[in-house]
Amino acid sequence: MHPQVIHRDLKPGNILLQHNTEGEIAYRISDFGIGDLTVNNELRTAEQMKLPTLMVSGLSTRLRTAHTTLYASPQQRSGQPSHPTDDVYSLGVLWFQLLVGDLTRPLDHEWRDDLQMQGISQAAIQLIAECTRKNAENRPQDGLQLAKKMKIAEASDKSSLQSKIHADYADYSNIATCMATRNDG
Repeated sequence: MHPQVIHRDLKPGNILLQHNTEGEIAYRISDFGIGDLTVNNELRTAEQMKLPTLMVSGLSTRLRTAHTTLYASPQQRSGQPSHPTDDVYSLGVLWFQLLVGDLTRPLDHEWRDDLQMQGISQAAIQLIAECTRKNAENRPQDGLQLAKKMKIAEASDKSSLQSKIHADYADYSNIATCMATRNDG
């Protein structure tokens, strides 16, 4: 079995858009600098170098608590060991932001109403709520489980959620650049 890859810092600037010749967009994740495999490799290297325990402990704390607050799960913010549900949380926040067109907006008490007013299906709203639950055990447990649930949500939406999210992305290399340009214009 291969080790799980946990990004730990999913955010708009780390999601690249790749355009194919048919005009379709593929999303690519970049910048695994604080990803779980990278963190574990750095800690193993520090231990192999026989660095003092206090130094390895400090490095571990800095690496494990690195995150972008707006997208970090409650578990990341409290310094708990990483889990795929941390990335699911980040994706839920990002999905919400893409639907409302504001990459600076946190999930606030009105987020569901805003999505309903935009005509987003109840299934999609419920899935975003599942992704961003405080208790990690109540979130989809990994990206594969989330993808399956997204297909179900997409099927229940009368219009394509995907087209609502990236209809204007054709000229951009990543989500952050696209959204910033759209919001400035």
